[in-house]
Amino acid sequence: MNNPRVSCAGLLVALLVVVVPNGCGKRGLPLAPLLVLPEPVTELLVRRFEDRSYIQLLVPLGNSDGSQPADLEHLEVYGLTTQPRDGDRPLSLDDWLDAATLVATISVRPSESNEVAAEPETAVDALVAPRADGSWAQGDVVVIVETLTPEIMVPVDLERDEDDEGDEADDERSAPALAPLVSPPIPQPPRRTYVVIGVSSRGRESSPSPRVAVVLVPSPDEPSRPMVTYTETAIDVSWIPPASVRLPVQQTSDDEVLETVANLEVLETVANLEVLETVANLEWPMPSRYEIYDVTPRSAATVSLAVETMPEALNESLLSNPSYPDERIEFGVERCYAVRLVDIVDSMEVRSPASGIKCVTPVDTFAPTAPTGVTVIADVGAINLVWNENPEPDVVGYVVLRGVATGETLQPLSADLVEETTYRDTMVQLGERYIYAVEAVDAAEPPNVSQASVPVVETAR
Repeated sequence: MNNPRVSCAGLLVALLVVVVPNGCGKRGLPLAPLLVLPEPVTELLVRRFEDRSYIQLLVPLGNSDGSQPADLEHLEVYGLTTQPRDGDRPLSLDDWLDAATLVATISVRPSESNEVAAEPETAVDALVAPRADGSWAQGDVVVIVETLTPEIMVPVDLERDEDDEGDEADDERSAPALAPLVSPPIPQPPRRTYVVIGVSSRGRESSPSPRVAVVLVPSPDEPSRPMVTYTETAIDVSWIPPASVRLPVQQTSDDEVLETVANLEVLETVANLEVLETVANLEWPMPSRYEIYDVTPRSAATVSLAVETMPEALNESLLSNPSYPDERIEFGVERCYAVRLVDIVDSMEVRSPASGIKCVTPVDTFAPTAPTGVTVIADVGAINLVWNENPEPDVVGYVVLRGVATGETLQPLSADLVEETTYRDTMVQLGERYIYAVEAVDAAEPPNVSQASVPVVETAR
């Protein structure tokens, strides 16, 4: 199959070097300029979500010789669906590209200044919308989405040539049967592999990106709609795994298997030993994992960018347990969640459809802790109080309480909150015994008030 790739073949010009005898300091013929190619795409991430492949890449900033900006006109994204088999010959890049199809062409606009482009700190920092003409800048993060149609998911047989099919059939009819029969190589799950190549303004191609693949097997069942609760410090999300979840298998060591076999007389035959060897070499499927996603509706400003983004999970690594604490809690701010189950097939991740969505808007009903370390010191005509600052960041002030008899309900000394951790009570009578306590108040609406501190007693002087 031919594909519309831009040829990168260039002509190498051989230069004759003129040697001048006894000629010191004389110049020869000019040398050919070095071949400058765009640096290859190295940050390539591909993930499959249902019937869509998300291909995320970082547009290179420089050339293969380290110079900037990159001489890069466009990027070409290729895809190829295969079903590898044990014993297949490795394919060269040229053979692979000959069978691949062009998924997308990403136009890259020239650098607008002589300044060296800055490396983005994160993918989110570089995620911007393209220009009106559809071009992207060097250093941008670009996401291409390919819909996995039934035609795309049909593997290409790279080992079989159509012209040879008739010859192979004749050979099979004429060849004598051999015994014992050897089963053909077991095919691996079909996969779709992607590679990206940069093309310079002169049509020269960069080195290819790494080949990144997604496996084309049915998606696992999705988990249940998550359940959401929250505390003062986190939103706790949990869910019920589907019935088809892969549970961890407690594997028995080879030594334990051999010891068990040694105690069984029935396993003395060669056949049984072969079975034992087969069992010992079994590879158990990896247990299912999970990803949780923030699916809160985006703001109008974000939606207006109209930039396709790859779904990003909240968890940095796959979750083993069906629960997740989201510590980004903000009272009064809505959060919505969905969950996917992830199976590992042939060392590649296979994601389920997203679960149902559950939203929550946390409300601050959590009172601060009672103040501690309340101390009173009698002064002439006043009693001074001091206490420890509360650890809660949303505490906005304190209420100082006072009473004059044991068992009496303490009353606030001021209608206004005390913003410091000290208070001077000047409304005292000589010789009177006073009881004090302090409450903390947060910024919630309505405010939450802590329990009173441990009471302290002092007599006015």
